Amino acid sequence: MSAAPAGTGSGIVQWYCLAPGFRPSCLGATHSVGGTRKAGSMTSLDKRADRLMQVRAQLDYHRQRLVLYRRLHGSAPCARLAELEHAYASARRRLEDDASGVGRE
Repeated sequence: MSAAPAGTGSGIVQWYCLAPGFRPSCLGATHSVGGTRKAGSMTSLDKRADRLMQVRAQLDYHRQRLVLYRRLHGSAPCARLAELEHAYASARRRLEDDASGVGRE
């Protein structure tokens, strides 16, 4: 694709150089997901382990957000701090429920 540098095009449309083979999704790029497993081929133990990993990651994420907020803004009561504490407590409950098997058939 030959393209003029950004800002030198005439009119509203400006051309930008794209890497070879790059097609943004607005130009009709197709996304393919790799892998050879069929959907639903995970064993129940694999699914549970995957779920526990996801919930642990969520817990770590919410913990980091809470610690950062407290570091930047202190621990004075406010709506945002309450939201972050609620998200962290909810993630802890999910982890405890998933680890103990509550709600599983």
